[in-house]
Amino acid sequence: MDPSNAMSYRPLGRLAELKAHNENSKRFFGRDITNNLEKQRLKKNVSIYEKLPVAKPEARVRSRSLYGSKELTPNNTPNTQSRDAILDYKQDVIDFMAQMQRTEPQDAQKHITEKMRQILIDWMVDVHDSFELKEQTLHLALHYLADYSALHEITKEDYQLAGITCLWIASKYEEIYPPRTRNYIEVTADTYSVKDLKNMEGSIIETLGFDLNRTTALQLLEAMAEHSEATETQKALSLCKYAIETALFEGLAKKHAPLTLVAAAMALSENALKFKWESRLAPSERVGKQELAECMKELCVAMQAGNKFELSALKRKYAKSKHHQVAKMRIGLSD
Repeated sequence: MDPSNAMSYRPLGRLAELKAHNENSKRFFGRDITNNLEKQRLKKNVSIYEKLPVAKPEARVRSRSLYGSKELTPNNTPNTQSRDAILDYKQDVIDFMAQMQRTEPQDAQKHITEKMRQILIDWMVDVHDSFELKEQTLHLALHYLADYSALHEITKEDYQLAGITCLWIASKYEEIYPPRTRNYIEVTADTYSVKDLKNMEGSIIETLGFDLNRTTALQLLEAMAEHSEATETQKALSLCKYAIETALFEGLAKKHAPLTLVAAAMALSENALKFKWESRLAPSERVGKQELAECMKELCVAMQAGNKFELSALKRKYAKSKHHQVAKMRIGLSD
């Protein structure tokens, strides 16, 4: 495996075969999702504890992904008092998150170049998207990788292992149903073993001082931005997320704090979409106008110029309809 070659980080052939197999079968990695006893119980509408008629179960949404199948029951909408109680503490939470934020540390690697770093992140974005993980999982993984790279020297041969292990740790920290350990080995085309993955996990967690909590730009964005199902709002959110992930990819997070990135992304979305965030909360700590303008300019250049190494995982991800194809937009700054 050549860490400086982008093609060496794309062994997703077996992953695609497994997903194709899942679409034509009722089995997910050896687990039968059709439980006959459960089907009979639901069909007869009888409780498993007593032979008495029970109310029909709530409508369930079946979520099918690469690593399994699960049923999700929508939660009840909180009442007005609960929402008001949350809002009473929301400003304090945002202020605390702003105090805990920090920029990414500079790498202390002798053998890892900027091109190799971006190739690895490009591959991690593809794996994250294929596993259908939460967005916060990717952000945590990139933070773990940056912190580990700043504190521990990594060889070229182990750099991909460090990246996939950070994604593995983040998924166990953030996901309710994380992918199986074996799945992470398969996406590397069995370049590493489960033992290698666990050894690297121990090294990363020990180097990070067993502290896996991080304040990410995505958390600040979700806390500050308006939550609405309106198409315009969702498109603006997608554009903000695209800008923030581009900043992480291009190394702008080493220069600007997460709060600055979020403020610049929100301002950029307002400028590009002629959109105004209505209920916009902000921490007590403000971002300076000069710093905000500089960050907006750098984000705009990074999103429009394209990657200098011709890596396109982020553009493919945000060119999809579920992200409102924000990667295809022409973004400019008006005076």
